[in-house]
Amino acid sequence: MITVSELASMEARCNAATPGPWFHVPCPDGWNDGVFTTPDPILGDSTTVFSTLEGNMGMVSEEDGRFIAHARADVPALIAEVRRFRAALQAVADCAHASGCTRTWEIAREALGEEGGA
Repeated sequence: MITVSELASMEARCNAATPGPWFHVPCPDGWNDGVFTTPDPILGDSTTVFSTLEGNMGMVSEEDGRFIAHARADVPALIAEVRRFRAALQAVADCAHASGCTRTWEIAREALGEEGGA
């Protein structure tokens, strides 16, 4: 189970990363495969997030490159969804507790972990 503290740490890492969106640029000859931000609207330049040329780490598979690039948008979306589900589950727990539905309250509290429950 991911704790509230762990979720906050994940979000902090996301917020500290280079702003997105990111995209993967595969290079057929393997010379400079990488993940970059979209071009700057004023300067027209992009920011290198990861590059095999700069890191000399070898080719990134197209699948891995897409995964890395999409993580910039996917991880924050997943964090928001986890928070939304936790809030809904907390509301169920509170309602169950207030109405005396002990079993529903216990299930919701257990799902929320040590930090949840009314």
